[in-house]
Amino acid sequence: MTRRRTVTALAFGFSTALSCAFGPAAPAFAQSAAPSTCPWADDGDFANALANSRWRLSSPTGYRIDGATLNMQKTPITFDLEIDALLRNATVDGIPVTPRLRLKQKSDRVTIKLGRNRVTFATPSVTGSPCADAGLSMLSATGPTRIDGRSATLTLELWPATATRLAGIVRVERLDAFDRLQALYQPVEAELAQ
Repeated sequence: MTRRRTVTALAFGFSTALSCAFGPAAPAFAQSAAPSTCPWADDGDFANALANSRWRLSSPTGYRIDGATLNMQKTPITFDLEIDALLRNATVDGIPVTPRLRLKQKSDRVTIKLGRNRVTFATPSVTGSPCADAGLSMLSATGPTRIDGRSATLTLELWPATATRLAGIVRVERLDAFDRLQALYQPVEAELAQ
């Protein structure tokens, strides 16, 4: 029993390294070159800016989680997010998703339960960005996708930082027949594509 607990602890000992990559100690948008004020006065302005836009989402450190084997693999990826002119439809790498604005406070940590363990992921911080304290909603989008050939749910959550940058997380999740999590967790930064 002791041996098993030790292995489990080692398997989930990656959170410190992940925090270094995306944690609050190194705000992603506290750059002197960034504008000092948020370009959007309210959610209406933000929605107008999002309409008919295209974003490149990048994740240098994401994780593929296999709840059946308690195995995690690093999976750096990129996504393309395209939003239509009316902010009614969007796609993530061609996958149809439903976008909407939701008022939700950003956390720099996402914690999931995996069996008897809890795994914490750090997400890119918007602390110090012009829009961090503007009271704007986040962009949320959900849609059906697949993982390992099985149906899953894609969830995207992005908070505004500057006129050309958003930050948040992409999740692809499903539970298998034994209620075990199969998932991709990708802390992402989104850059407006020209």
